[in-house]
Amino acid sequence: MKKFFQISGCLLAFGLYSSSAMAGLYVEPYLGYVISGDSEIKVAGSSISDGDLTGASYGLRAGWSLPVMFAFGLEYQGGTLTYEVSGSADEDYDFSAVGLFASAKFIFVKAYATYFFDATIEDESNTEYSGSGYKIGVGYTGLPFIAINLDYSVFNYDEASPSISGVDVDSTMTMLSVSVPFDI
Repeated sequence: MKKFFQISGCLLAFGLYSSSAMAGLYVEPYLGYVISGDSEIKVAGSSISDGDLTGASYGLRAGWSLPVMFAFGLEYQGGTLTYEVSGSADEDYDFSAVGLFASAKFIFVKAYATYFFDATIEDESNTEYSGSGYKIGVGYTGLPFIAINLDYSVFNYDEASPSISGVDVDSTMTMLSVSVPFDI
């Protein structure tokens, strides 16, 4: 019986050690709302429109986690944003972005950053703008199963379809979100 407990203890210790020594699967879906944002549309260097952005957003971070509380992988973010310009009607934009993220967790706080290499917005007239951007954020992870996040994003769209010569759209967004991080 003593031998059984020794072998079981060794197997348990080996199992705990080997599972913590390898990378795990990291999945974090989120829902958010852009509480503050600004967007400026320029053509050939001249500003033709400047307004505020608000709206709902959703996304998913998926990749690998390391035992020292780091995670990295791909992030997808999408949603519908309302572009409000004073003196004209509000316009809705469909938004999506794909990028690479990295995050670090410290007790009840996590910090993360994402570089979006493929970002697009499409307006109501079916003009699609494409570009890139980045996001930095922090999250509180002290609640069971969920995290509350605040992030800041900057995007630059420099191509349009159908083609608009010299188009440049700069956007910034501050988003509050709730996520469910799974570190398997």
